[in-house]
Amino acid sequence: MVSSEESVLDVLMRHPVAEWVRRRLEADPAAGPGDRDEYFDNCTDDGIARWREDFFTRGARRLPFKGRAEPVPIEEKTHVCMHNTAARFGTARYQRRPWERRLDAGELPAELAARYGLAELGRDATAARLALHARFWTVAYHWVVLRNGDVLYNNEPTRYTFHGNGANAAAIGVSMEGMLPARERDRRASHDAADEAFVARGQRLLRLAVATTRAAGAPLTHITAHRCFSPDRRGDPGEAAWRQVVVPLLDELGLEVDYGFAEAGGRPIPTDWDDSATHDWAGREA
Repeated sequence: MVSSEESVLDVLMRHPVAEWVRRRLEADPAAGPGDRDEYFDNCTDDGIARWREDFFTRGARRLPFKGRAEPVPIEEKTHVCMHNTAARFGTARYQRRPWERRLDAGELPAELAARYGLAELGRDATAARLALHARFWTVAYHWVVLRNGDVLYNNEPTRYTFHGNGANAAAIGVSMEGMLPARERDRRASHDAADEAFVARGQRLLRLAVATTRAAGAPLTHITAHRCFSPDRRGDPGEAAWRQVVVPLLDELGLEVDYGFAEAGGRPIPTDWDDSATHDWAGREA
């Protein structure tokens, strides 16, 4: 029996090929099953988005994402906005069943089924993986990495999605799945570990998101955090995501941080997260 809110990794670990999966994860904890260098296209017909339906009403329009119908010119995408989902995603039986039927009917092209690991994982675990990815169709991030290491290209960069308040227009939303403390000194047992695997999958996400978006024509120059745009998200993405994932890649990716920036009740990047920051947790100059 599968619980209603199991993660795909839980399903994989109980599958008959679980020993194969364990060996993969032990060899590289940041990698899920499959090629660890790939990402999954979750927003175009090259991937599973051929089954993605319109669900969000904006005026007289129905859209397949939460946002505005009018696209943002790619030339106006200058920022990356980092997020943490602040939740763990699982799948319920009703969410897995349509993918089981599609696999049984052979509706997935052979190449796509292979990419999702059908031969290695079998039908049930592959359906769980597909269902988990499909859950993110209603999530506004452009890119997200799951706790199992799968990186999703979730929304095209020109989509105006509601991911980051005032950052929506100029930034792509990039998020890590999981539950993280705002500051590591507030860490509890219920939080996800900020270990080597966490850092590896987060940095892989950020590299893929930046490289792919720039290749599409976006002049990404800066990186910011949801904290800077919302009084309700001051812990987003959290110290671990910023200090361990973002900061080490600033020079490599050629991204700058405006350490004094905040708007609409948000707070600047704090010294708790970044030694180069100029403001404390409350937003006061340090």
